[in-house]
Amino acid sequence: MENGKSTRNRIFRIVTYVLSALIFALAIYVFVNVYLAKRDNRPVAVFGYSYHVVLTGSMEPTIQVGDFVMTRRAGIEEVRIGDVITFRCDDPSQAVYGEYIIHRAVAETVTEDGRRALITKGDANDSEDALPVTAANFAGIYSGRSGFMGGLVRFFGNVVNWIFLFALAAVAYFAYRMTKRIVRNVKETKDRDAEKERLLAAAKELGIETDSEQPPRKSEDGPPPSD
Repeated sequence: MENGKSTRNRIFRIVTYVLSALIFALAIYVFVNVYLAKRDNRPVAVFGYSYHVVLTGSMEPTIQVGDFVMTRRAGIEEVRIGDVITFRCDDPSQAVYGEYIIHRAVAETVTEDGRRALITKGDANDSEDALPVTAANFAGIYSGRSGFMGGLVRFFGNVVNWIFLFALAAVAYFAYRMTKRIVRNVKETKDRDAEKERLLAAAKELGIETDSEQPPRKSEDGPPPSD
């Protein structure tokens, strides 16, 4: 029994160490990716995908405001006309200059040096984007979206929500500790009552009279009192 329990504890410790190492390695991987993305002024990519929350309705109804969008990293030569792509806005006249946009590739052209470029347009927009997308500001091909994940990202992006979560976690922790203490006290009380019942039953079998409120005490035979 003890050997089985010891083995389970050892396995639990090993699994805990492995998971901790994996989480630590993942954290380093994400940190390096964030650093390189900021240095190169490009979206953060994890395992070949970058992630964005859509802030405008230029791609409705295909992509809604607030959607969490996944973009697969690719080369501009992989894009087919009709694909939805992500690119950095290099038009200084636009309010979103320097930000990343998700629009559809509707046509292609070539740059002055003969390289491929894409003409883009938002599904909900009346006109095409002013500047073509080149390899320099192309980020990737749209892969999918999630309204639920977008809501989570917006939620965790609010400082007030973080304060609420920390407060909720603190309440949950103290509630857990209090519940654990109550359960332990109840168990100890039950164990004491069970031990008392066992001693009373043993005393009854031996014919020893006991006070039901106190556990029986073993009598010790001593020498008779002297006159």
